[in-house]
Amino acid sequence: MEIIKSEKGRDLLCYNGYLYRFDKNSSWRCIECNTKKCRGRINLKDGQIIHESEKEHNHTPDIAKIEARKAMQFLKTIAKHTELSTQAVLGAVSLQVNII
Repeated sequence: MEIIKSEKGRDLLCYNGYLYRFDKNSSWRCIECNTKKCRGRINLKDGQIIHESEKEHNHTPDIAKIEARKAMQFLKTIAKHTELSTQAVLGAVSLQVNII
């Protein structure tokens, strides 16, 4: 379980190859809820999962999408907090990304 940032700066929860966004009252909803009508949900308390919805995801996990988001987040962080050239930043990010 890991928290990353969305493009708009909101928290996204990564768990078992799925991405969730905060909904309300400690509830996290699958980010595919609108596009694919997915009903996957997780409830957290103090950083621990206390409930996973009985309704399964209606799509497969997308680990590549999560890794791409992590790489973009890393790229933005490096670019923002260093004075490296664009080429150096991209080189640092490419070292972090696993190519299969």
